[in-house]
Parts: sequence; structure tokens; C-alpha cells
Amino acid sequence: MLERKEAMKHVKKNIKFDNVKIVYSILSELLKKEIFSYYSFAHEVRLSIIFLNQDKCKEIEKIFIKQPRSSVGFTIFNKFNHNPVLAIEVDGTEFHLNNPAQLVKDKKKDGIFEKYGIPILRLATNQASTIVVVKYYKH
Repeated sequence: MLERKEAMKHVKKNIKFDNVKIVYSILSELLKKEIFSYYSFAHEVRLSIIFLNQDKCKEIEKIFIKQPRSSVGFTIFNKFNHNPVLAIEVDGTEFHLNNPAQLVKDKKKDGIFEKYGIPILRLATNQASTIVVVKYYKH
């Protein structure tokens, strides 16, 4: 638990895509509300930080988790035990939807999160409803 807490302090906060900046801003505002006071979030968290225990994973998934570039866009976590409660990915149309290799990686990532009971919300940047979904998603 302490290892995850320390890691969350060092998650990079530089954001280069506008759609990701928007989601970051919405999450910042949303998590200020009293109802969400037990939660915080981090941007670009490596899967190896989220999945410290990989007992449920196949060997290929363990390799994927350990890759330095394997991360999730946003992780909402419990402030007190630092356990992740929701993952959010902002999927750019060009990089995700039109890239078969990336779709395979996304499916693998989705499967890992499912094994651990952590919901993953994928927001496609070509959807006008993306912002509304993030604003009103309740877990």
C-alpha cells in the first residue's frame, strides 16, 4: 500500500493533448465535490504500479504490465488505502480506433482490469458525449 502511495506522488502531470486536458480538468473539479471526498486521481499511471500483485495474470499479461509504456490515462483511487476504483482511457481516433495493433493492446488491458474488478471507462475523442459521460459517471 505504501509503495503505491509513493508511486502516485510521482505520476507525471504534463499533458500534451487537449482532449486529455479537458478530462483532467473535469476530474479535478468533480473530485472536489463532497460526495467524492474519499477519492483522488492520477494521470498516466503505469500498470506495474496498479497491479503490484499479478497472481491472476497469464504470463503474457505479466509481460505486458511490466512494459515501461504500459499505462492507463487516468486512475481514480481511494485516498485512504490507495486502491484503484476506476480507470479512464481517452482514446484518440487516429491512434486507437484506426490502429489494429493498438486495439489488441487495449483489449489486453481491458481484460487485465476486468480480472481485478476495476472498471475501465474508454472515452473516444470522436464522441461528443465524452465530457458528459465523465461528468456524470458515478462509481
